Amino acid sequence: YWTGIALPSDVGVRTLMTIDIWLVKAMMADPRAAGLYAAAFSLSRLPMFLLHGVGAAVFPRVSGALERGHRDLARSVSTEAMRFVIVLFVPICFITASSASDIIAFVYSARYVDAERALVILCPAILFAALMQLSWRLVAAADRPHVNLLMIYVLLGIDVALNLVLI
Repeated sequence: YWTGIALPSDVGVRTLMTIDIWLVKAMMADPRAAGLYAAAFSLSRLPMFLLHGVGAAVFPRVSGALERGHRDLARSVSTEAMRFVIVLFVPICFITASSASDIIAFVYSARYVDAERALVILCPAILFAALMQLSWRLVAAADRPHVNLLMIYVLLGIDVALNLVLI
């Protein structure tokens, strides 16, 4: 059951996390604009590496607590994990947004400074993406993979619609 749901869930998550870059490239008449967005896109995803460690630590702890019937412990671990992600990502996103042009110029070059606006917009998006991915881990830890699959594909439809409007 898990295997049957894991593959479409993983494909959905990967699509959800990259659909904006695909649509920008397809919809933008100017290839330079798509390149600028790609630069901002790649920088905005860097904090997500921090989330992988949190998710890997939280999943077995919450899953084990729920299996033993310790719902309060599972709730406490879940709450602290969410709090940790917020405490970690909000300053990273704020610093990145406020220094976007300097960061882009340092990593890429001054030619890419025009990607600043895209990076500023992507900063809060990455915070929400981190919270969403942690939520999926917590739902999976509660042995509800079908809920994850449903959430992913509903969000995928919303994401495509919003990208078409916003791009």
